[in-house]
Amino acid sequence: MKRPDKHGKQPKLILWQHPGDDVTGMVARSEKIVNTTEEVILQLIEQIFIISYSNENKVFKLVFSDKDLFLLFTLQLLGGEVYHYHTKIVTKEPYVGGTFEWHQDYGYWYKYNCLFPDMLTVWIAIDNCQKSNGCLQVLRGSHKCGRIEHLIEAEQTCADSKRVKEIANRCELVHGELNPGDALFFHCNLLHSSGDNISENIRRAMVIAYNRASNDAGPHEKHPGYTKLYKVRKYKLILCERF
Repeated sequence: MKRPDKHGKQPKLILWQHPGDDVTGMVARSEKIVNTTEEVILQLIEQIFIISYSNENKVFKLVFSDKDLFLLFTLQLLGGEVYHYHTKIVTKEPYVGGTFEWHQDYGYWYKYNCLFPDMLTVWIAIDNCQKSNGCLQVLRGSHKCGRIEHLIEAEQTCADSKRVKEIANRCELVHGELNPGDALFFHCNLLHSSGDNISENIRRAMVIAYNRASNDAGPHEKHPGYTKLYKVRKYKLILCERF
């Protein structure tokens, strides 16, 4: 799929809703990622944690690492059983990959009948993600503003620009510059965007969304609803040869 921005540039994405037995499915079902999503504490959800253990620049080293990096988390963004909502591979080609405008993921998940914002996203860098090639940008703490009205601009669902401007005057802008395998976990009401790729380097990311099982909206035209998520140990990832 292509999602042209207001200037006609086109970031690309592929989206699916059921994790399979290939590498992408194994990552989405990884015990470390899913358990972290289930175990973090609600009181501190305004904090953004960027985990960086990609010294060797290996894609998905976050998941393969023997270091118990998820003990760094003291948050619970959701709590309780979660299920895989969807996964996307997002690509910005050199020079032509466009902007994803400011939005909240719950800005449109709300319209899919998810009643509560008990959802989060895990954003995993496949390539080096820098300002020059359109890294993720977030407004720290903006999730506390609650859901903002969203409109369609070009072919993207965007947060109301006037409200975003007001929030940007109060919330710190953070650029998520990541190495391959780094991950950023964030709440579904966090305002985020990403700029144009003005470099010669491709920028790809794997973006996994989870919903709390108790927040299941049932079947919807945009989503099939709850399916139990069967977690896998990291050795399954290491041995997986399906790409």
